[in-house]
Amino acid sequence: MITHNTVNSRMRHMAAQREIDRLMKIQPEVWALLRLQINSRQPRLNYVHDNINKRVVWLNAITALSEPIASDNGPHVGIEVWQRDCDCAEWTSFDVIKADVKVMEKYVNDLYANAEGPLSFRWRRPRDRKSFRSQRRDRVMEAFENGNNYSV
Repeated sequence: MITHNTVNSRMRHMAAQREIDRLMKIQPEVWALLRLQINSRQPRLNYVHDNINKRVVWLNAITALSEPIASDNGPHVGIEVWQRDCDCAEWTSFDVIKADVKVMEKYVNDLYANAEGPLSFRWRRPRDRKSFRSQRRDRVMEAFENGNNYSV
């Protein structure tokens, strides 16, 4: 027995398939992204625009924040990183890298690949390293010292 919900879901699936077929003829890369989204393998985000926006931010960081460093040729840019690991220990760090999109992308990809928890970063000027203060915090130990033995 076919119910009303079954017919509606089948109609939605057929409409989605027609849209995929239409986009496949126009742009194959859009079709591939849409197909992955329909199959729920990736969240519903626009990865093409996110990559473009990420590149624009990095190019703006290169033009606005890069400075030459005496020890190495070429402009450099600073990156301030905040991280938390799986044991709820937090810390901040500052590093100076070459102001090149490929180098910056590799550095950020390595950060995310080695992360044990959440992290965030922002681009800074290399001279900001002098005023940067590294911070460390162990939230689990703080909770234990405050008498919260079972929750952070």
